Amino acid sequence: MLPFIDVFGFRLASYGTLIVLGTAAGVLIAVVRSPVLGVSRTDIFYACIYALIGTAAGAKLLYIATALPDIVHAFDTGKFGIKDIVALLTGGFVFYGGLIGAIAGIFVYAKKYQIDFWRITDTVTPSIPLIHAVGRLGCFCAGCCYGKEFPPPLGVLFDRSPYAPHGITLFPVQLFESLICIMIFVFLLVFARKKRRGGVISGTYILCYTAARFALEYFRMDEARGFLLNLSVSQWISVFLAGAAVLLIVRPFIGKSEKNKKMFR
Repeated sequence: MLPFIDVFGFRLASYGTLIVLGTAAGVLIAVVRSPVLGVSRTDIFYACIYALIGTAAGAKLLYIATALPDIVHAFDTGKFGIKDIVALLTGGFVFYGGLIGAIAGIFVYAKKYQIDFWRITDTVTPSIPLIHAVGRLGCFCAGCCYGKEFPPPLGVLFDRSPYAPHGITLFPVQLFESLICIMIFVFLLVFARKKRRGGVISGTYILCYTAARFALEYFRMDEARGFLLNLSVSQWISVFLAGAAVLLIVRPFIGKSEKNKKMFR
């Protein structure tokens, strides 16, 4: 892990630095690709701004929601102070909340300026796994979102982390998730070269990621494990999002099938 990096004499938090760099790269790629998909670069840029605002809000709200039992318990026992409030507001984000928030942000922008929602979403979508991949490298550097206890040489010590347990080697699930996200990013770039129906690219991404995330959750040291039927909160969200993704992907084929039925009546 590498909590801080020194740049020209300034000490920067690796997590925040990588998030900024990954986001900048993702937005740049979406803006550059937009004319090919028939969307103006200006619309994509501002849609990304709306998406980023939604991401921050959604990721924070879902984090607070999942941490609510601990927060209530801390209040009841009188152990929740000013420092805890500051920590709650400045740290802790949940990816799925950010993803849902990003979609909501793009929806607001598309509705406000009367632009096709799916065209914008499908243009931005391939950038999401790239941003996520770089962000997970930030998680590894900071020592958060860590995996279960795992023997070396694959297991990693996070003894400098304020989040992970010290003295034991943990599975570097952040690195594996980062690698998977890069693979999804490359696949989507190739997949998006061919013209697709609205929502198919977004649905394909969601289906790929939710399948990977569902499996990766078994390697995470997740306190929410066993939330319901021995599945974590993120696994349940994965199930519901995967179902929505399947509907997005098959929707065009259902439409074609209905048209064919009418033609042969």
